[in-house]
Amino acid sequence: TAAREAAGEAEDALARLCGLERGPAGEEAAPLTIDCFDVSNLQGTHVVASRVRFRGGHPDRTGYRRFRIRDVRGQDDFRSMNEVVGRSLRRGLDEGELPDLVVIDGGAAQLGSALEARDDAGAWDVRIVALAKARAERRLRGQHKAASEERLILAPDAEPIVLERHSALRHLLERLRDEAHRFALAYHRKERGKLRSRLDSIAGVGPVKRKALLARFGSVQGICQASEEELAGVAGISPALARAILASLRQDAG
Repeated sequence: TAAREAAGEAEDALARLCGLERGPAGEEAAPLTIDCFDVSNLQGTHVVASRVRFRGGHPDRTGYRRFRIRDVRGQDDFRSMNEVVGRSLRRGLDEGELPDLVVIDGGAAQLGSALEARDDAGAWDVRIVALAKARAERRLRGQHKAASEERLILAPDAEPIVLERHSALRHLLERLRDEAHRFALAYHRKERGKLRSRLDSIAGVGPVKRKALLARFGSVQGICQASEEELAGVAGISPALARAILASLRQDAG
């Protein structure tokens, strides 16, 4: 079919650019397994991430995963990406199921963070690249920024490769990134609803205090791990309310 031919064309182009070997599967090249990660947060609060997997140019939902960020407080997309890529690759090593390629949504800095996670995990054979979004012409901090197309970054210090509009390769990578973003955003909305209900059930915690707590500690888990003194350091949180918050959340946690 036309869709299958386009997927094969895109995978061939991607394999050539990334130096991937595609072993034979019958008379055709074996389909590529590609993972893509996306980090989602709301003003630095309750950070989550997603991994989607495409196989043969199409979604393979058995490889979709969701992550709660454990080790990062507040908004730090680089460290969050480092954490989820490392966790995913370590699990892949344990289970003997690593992707051929990982695509990171972002630029050279995000790519560098993901490569560090890969090396720390010991998954050196996994190729990682970044997909930098197209940008419209704009002004940023008083400076003119020219428009740019979608770009594929093969290494942090490499010149980005501009992806041709309407090409099968660009279409595949955009679908992959958009699916990772959709999956992460859906998870974030679900978790955000849960944490709001947990905090709102505590007497004395309204929308303003809830927002201040999440901005300071990043998530309900971060609040649970804080001390009474740290909570009481947030504007509007008294020592008595800090004790009540911790007692309620830790009881809910089991």
